[in-house]
Amino acid sequence: MSTPRTIQATPTTPLLLTALMLLTAQSFAGDTMPYCGQAVITLEEGRAPSLGWVDAHFSDDRTRGQILADPAPGDAPLLRLSGMPGVLGTSTTPGVPGIAGVVQVTDVMRSFGSVPMPQLPETFPGVPGSTRSRQVTTLIVDPSNILGTWSPSNDLAGVFVGNTVQGEQIAFTSMQRWGGPFTGVLVYGDFALRYVPGRAGQPALDGTLSGLVLTSNIDFLDSSVADLANASITSDGRTLRITADLLISGALNVLDPGAVIGTKFGTISVTTCLAQPDVNDDGRADIDDLYAWEQGSGTRDVDANGVVNSDDREALLKVVRCREPANMIAGRR
Repeated sequence: MSTPRTIQATPTTPLLLTALMLLTAQSFAGDTMPYCGQAVITLEEGRAPSLGWVDAHFSDDRTRGQILADPAPGDAPLLRLSGMPGVLGTSTTPGVPGIAGVVQVTDVMRSFGSVPMPQLPETFPGVPGSTRSRQVTTLIVDPSNILGTWSPSNDLAGVFVGNTVQGEQIAFTSMQRWGGPFTGVLVYGDFALRYVPGRAGQPALDGTLSGLVLTSNIDFLDSSVADLANASITSDGRTLRITADLLISGALNVLDPGAVIGTKFGTISVTTCLAQPDVNDDGRADIDDLYAWEQGSGTRDVDANGVVNSDDREALLKVVRCREPANMIAGRR
């Protein structure tokens, strides 16, 4: 079982290197990491001026410029369950609200071990205010004690989470574009799900906080957009499931004083597949585990679904490839 650790992030510490440092600090024996999954997010429009209506939803492929300019509804899954979108504001005219309703979006998780490969002119990790700031998944947990082994992030005034101490996270890949009674648009996304133990169990207007926080990382990095409340967090060792209400958090309130902290504005359902990469049971995930898998020895059911096949090899490869730079830094093979 891993011991939760945190890494001090500084302006000179690239995000990917920080993630690799975090991986190097962890033992893998008995632990798992997410290698596939998604979040189904249901959004209730009109809960605050900054949450007027969902105009469009964009995938990992789109640049910041395309997200601001491309026509609705975007290229990522968006299902309008009720209501009607309004008219976006211009540089001189505020937006015209439609009929507040409910919209459902599906946000694909970035696999553990996957490094973002944005299209030019954007790069990874990006330049806030000019490009997207795509996130990487770094979560390594014991499935029998999810939050107990989820390395925590710092919490700055309830507004920024993970801005100085970035713990482990599940990264998502989509961007939401919202309209409202204002000029232009608001964009939230490149979400990262992080953990703040100090928030766990705290009462809020519409529920009890879990400690999990959904941060937005476009322009204003590490912004605490939503607290996950009234949460159910379960795992059978193969799959991690998190369902919760989304409550307005501190960063939205700073952006928009009309956004009342603790107000429910939707729900989230996260489902991730978990990989168990320590095939040879030596406490590490490295090339030796791939050798063992290829030779037919060790615990080869990496995705723990009861069947050993090419899917297990693919999951193991993702982890080993991610580990290779970290092992080089640590002086291992």
